[in-house]
Amino acid sequence: MDFEKCVAALVSAAESVVDQCLVPVPAMPLMQMGEAVAGMESVETANDDHPIWALMAACDDVSWSFYPETEYGSPQAIVYPYGIQELAEALATYRQAIAEADHWGAA
Repeated sequence: MDFEKCVAALVSAAESVVDQCLVPVPAMPLMQMGEAVAGMESVETANDDHPIWALMAACDDVSWSFYPETEYGSPQAIVYPYGIQELAEALATYRQAIAEADHWGAA
């Protein structure tokens, strides 16, 4: 294969991956989650062992960026999948802990 054909194949493959895998999502829920984390950080409590703290840490670890990025943000965002997987696992763990221990109360 000559250089031009290899370049064209590489560019085409990269375009295909971006078109199919770069999926913008609404930015608002991500911004609201960030605000909720900030609210939790401002709360003083003696319940250091409450399962909400693990969920909050997972929320805080979700990485995302505005897409397309502009000076003023954007209504859409790109979320990095690993953080969402960790968040889903933390949410499931939180729900199970609350269901198993009625002393935490419902949230």
